Amino acid sequence: MNRNCALMLTVLWLSFITWVCGRGLSCYYPFLLSAKHYVVIKNSILRKLLISDRLNRSSNTKTRLADRDKLPIIGASYYIVASILLGALYISSICTIVSDVTDTDSKLIHALATLYPYLLACILLFDALAFLVYRIDYGVGKLCDPNGGRL
Repeated sequence: MNRNCALMLTVLWLSFITWVCGRGLSCYYPFLLSAKHYVVIKNSILRKLLISDRLNRSSNTKTRLADRDKLPIIGASYYIVASILLGALYISSICTIVSDVTDTDSKLIHALATLYPYLLACILLFDALAFLVYRIDYGVGKLCDPNGGRL
């Protein structure tokens, strides 16, 4: 039973880490290399949940008021892929718990349960790579901006 609790706590912790990483990828700046492609979020609740208004705690990285409803394409694609991976991870962890509790011989449940460590590694690698791509986009865009990266 302790293994099942640890499994679900790991999935919940990873969901929180994925959300925090997504917030780090959600700041829109006009100098981003990918600035031409963005998704406008009109719903205020979704906007507060998905889009951050600054890159870090510094007020130098605060986005313009007109740009606060724009989700960069990197952030939008991150949220889509991360939700698919997290959904698969939830299903895999539930199948693991079901196979432990019921001692079933179902090949499907066993196959889905064995995917858990691979999905966990996939999500962690995807988080790191997406964050790296966004930071490269931010850094190179700031260097190439004719205003010197000033908002």
